[in-house]
Amino acid sequence: EDTEILQKFQDEKFDVMIVENFEMCGVAYSHLVRPKSLITTSASSPFSFMYEEFGIPLSLSYNPSSYMTSLAVHSMLDRAKNIY
Repeated sequence: EDTEILQKFQDEKFDVMIVENFEMCGVAYSHLVRPKSLITTSASSPFSFMYEEFGIPLSLSYNPSSYMTSLAVHSMLDRAKNIY
């Protein structure tokens, strides 16, 4: 059973769990396994949806995002265009 395997992982009382944060399943799984610490890794820069998941403030007016219309932000007008 899946619950038996999960219980075995919980009984191990891992000190640390390392997961790739491109897909959030590893982070969710860490809540079930309950290690003392969680380390997330990534081969890329974080996507905008990851900021919210990890509680990192995101200001689309000047932080690069895949949803931005321009990465060359030189003025307040450029920042406003990236938000809307």
